[in-house]
Amino acid sequence: MENEKQIIKNGFTLIELLVSIALVASLSITVGLGVNMLIKKSKLDKNVAALKDVMNAASVFCELSDNGICTKGSDCIVTIGDLIYRGLLNKSIVNEKNPMYLDKNFMYDDEIEIKYQNKEKKVIYKCGSRSVNLNNIDDYKDWEKC
Repeated sequence: MENEKQIIKNGFTLIELLVSIALVASLSITVGLGVNMLIKKSKLDKNVAALKDVMNAASVFCELSDNGICTKGSDCIVTIGDLIYRGLLNKSIVNEKNPMYLDKNFMYDDEIEIKYQNKEKKVIYKCGSRSVNLNNIDDYKDWEKC
């Protein structure tokens, strides 16, 4: 009789195992989504930083009075290749095999046009047949489609 009262419990029940598996699965999904969001944000930050570098290099290039392409204070069109040739950009920005881990690849013949209208500077990025106004960094989304 005492043997019958003694119940030996070895391991988990099926319900306990299912609950444990469900908890582990939900935690992995949550962590996976979080990591994915961080990777996307990191790429976005790198793209924005690269675009800022290109815009700054183009501005510096156009402000130089003796660059042989445009005169100081006038409208100016410069290519990524010109900026690399003049040493204002690193050539790894257009490396086709490993473009600085960017989603958007710059090409040597992409043009940056800087126009001066009523003492305001307007920046236009031209890639192929598309043109994108880049007057502030919020225009990045349009540039990304270029």
